[in-house]
Amino acid sequence: LQVAPVRRTLAILLLLASLAPLAMVHALQRDAAIATAKANVVPYAATTLAALRAEGRVVFVDMTADWCVTCKANEKTVFGRDGFRRALDAAGAVYMVGDYTDVDPASTAYLQRHRAVGVPLYVVYPRQGDPVVLPTVLTRPRWNRPWRRPLPMPMPPIWTRA
Repeated sequence: LQVAPVRRTLAILLLLASLAPLAMVHALQRDAAIATAKANVVPYAATTLAALRAEGRVVFVDMTADWCVTCKANEKTVFGRDGFRRALDAAGAVYMVGDYTDVDPASTAYLQRHRAVGVPLYVVYPRQGDPVVLPTVLTRPRWNRPWRRPLPMPMPPIWTRA
């Protein structure tokens, strides 16, 4: 009996068995995709953004990823609040989310266009004029600063409990 080929075969089988859960996880529907479907979020697409801009709509672009801790913190403390949704509704704004979880080429191009090294990236497109890039961490003082110049999207104090 040859021991080396048997060990090699067992090692290969063990390696393949350990990789199987990774393949199954990739096939599962992500929480972000479920949340997107439930929250009236428009998935990011350059053509959709261009069309909304041509219509004169206010657009809030949120480039995020499932593995991004800062993104999750901002989602919980800012974007998950009723005040944020009310502000979007009051402005007639579109909330557009780009998912960079799997390093999507369209999201990568968007990040590069804004000279962002990664996520999160938050950009507000007013009805007219240049887009406003918000800070990565949305704390109360940082959240206020971008809105001090006039934009056609009123922002209530969304950092407080709704």
